[in-house]
Amino acid sequence: MQPILPKSDPTPSPTLLTDLRSEVGAESAPLLQFILRHAGRIAVGVGLFVLVVVGAGIWNWRNEVAREEAQAELARLSLSLKGEERTRALGELAARAPEGIRFAVLTAQAQSAAESQDWTQAARLYGEAARLDSEGSLGQAALFAQCGALMNAGTPESASEALAVLQALTGRVSAARQDALLRMQAEAALAAGRTDVAVAAFDRLAQSEDKDDQAYYRFRADQLRDQGSAPAAAPEASAE
Repeated sequence: MQPILPKSDPTPSPTLLTDLRSEVGAESAPLLQFILRHAGRIAVGVGLFVLVVVGAGIWNWRNEVAREEAQAELARLSLSLKGEERTRALGELAARAPEGIRFAVLTAQAQSAAESQDWTQAARLYGEAARLDSEGSLGQAALFAQCGALMNAGTPESASEALAVLQALTGRVSAARQDALLRMQAEAALAAGRTDVAVAAFDRLAQSEDKDDQAYYRFRADQLRDQGSAPAAAPEASAE
């Protein structure tokens, strides 16, 4: 029985080696020797690279198909369902939707909750959507919508939460959104009992370009200042 010899890398033919050596200079000879000596391993490596590229292409194709299917389901649910049933179905879709469409699904679910006046759930969902685009304009728009839902909840606690979000946006929004941010800050501050913050916001709005708006915001700020400086009403004497 002949002994089993270990497998070695494929060895190129002498003719091929001679032809290749005649075509390269002395500087390239060591590289040529390395390639010819390890030709089998290099071929395996190239094969693995091709498999990775093909696998990535299949993965991207499958993601694209999944995204298109999620878009179609989003449209179907938005048009065919209403109320809490639609909100619940959109939540199930959001849990499995690809990352590229999850923002759209969450905002649709938040809007559905808002239409049912479930302001707490709407605010939470807008907040989740905002985190998916924390540095982008869509994320900022979702934060504005979140604050609107918190304000509609109608409690001092939700107003304070909205004010905190709006104050965190200061310096981050574009000039086109600056006045909208200040208006929401002023109203949230009033609802949260923070008159000082509301006055400061109205004072900044009073420097806007529109003169009619300037007069209105100046009036609001002065009104709040006067209310803050007015003495408290004396308690009525109790009847004996």
